[in-house]
Amino acid sequence: EDDCLPAALHGSRRVCPEGRGRPGGALSQPFKTTPSETVDQLWLSQSGLCALCGEPMLRNRFQAPHAQIWAKQRATIDHIIPKSKGGADTPDNLQLAHARCNKIKGNRL
Repeated sequence: EDDCLPAALHGSRRVCPEGRGRPGGALSQPFKTTPSETVDQLWLSQSGLCALCGEPMLRNRFQAPHAQIWAKQRATIDHIIPKSKGGADTPDNLQLAHARCNKIKGNRL
């Protein structure tokens, strides 16, 4: 009847398009990630390596043998100068890092 994804297809709960299923109509995650030219440029300039540890990053979840490995080794956007310290969302202040490395770095320079 509705256009929500059942929990079995998405995880632990239903996901509904905007305006359905959650207060304010917000989704917890988009159905599909939007391709980003900035991320693609960072990936190429860094040769797919983490800016913090220098090890290769996983480009997509199908390269990971397990979901927990994907969660830790996926590429995330890191602010070189953290936003909390006045850093901007400009390409010259962004780099790609493993999710784990990015979390460990936190808001440090």
